[in-house]
Amino acid sequence: VSNDFTKMLVMTSDGAVQLFSLQENRELGKFPRNVNAGIGARFSPDGSHFIASADKNTLVVSPVQGSGSFVIRDEDMPVNAAVYSPDGTMIAVALANGMVRMYDADNGTLVDAYAVLPEPDDVIEALAYSPDGEALLAGSKKGYIFRWWLSDAVRGQMVPIQKTYEDTELRKLAEILKDK
Repeated sequence: VSNDFTKMLVMTSDGAVQLFSLQENRELGKFPRNVNAGIGARFSPDGSHFIASADKNTLVVSPVQGSGSFVIRDEDMPVNAAVYSPDGTMIAVALANGMVRMYDADNGTLVDAYAVLPEPDDVIEALAYSPDGEALLAGSKKGYIFRWWLSDAVRGQMVPIQKTYEDTELRKLAEILKDK
């Protein structure tokens, strides 16, 4: 659903993305996309564009009205996650090889890239910007969260800030708390 709750994107079982007006209660358009790519369609913060996967290596940035779609593609690696920055100027994309790339949301030009070095067999599955757009967070399958400050002063520093508890650790914690 768009931030202003006027539009909704729905991914259909046949891989299409349908755009609906919630005010007029009608379909505004249908876009062919690939539902098997694992990334759902997402609106830009202002609701004027959306990103959706076309295949495992390709995101399409489409305007809600009119023409002018463009592609963000990585030939070598599947795309695991994608998210707009809060101001809508950037799109962060997580690749299966651990790279996080940032693209200009107006034209798909690569702006920056960060390497994540998670544990073996770990992959980045989620991305999020801080609400003020000052930090980018990447969450891995094994529970690590990586953070990059996007200001020039600390650009490119990667800091793991959290690891989830394993089941055995939770049981130990429960026993300690039970005794107290």
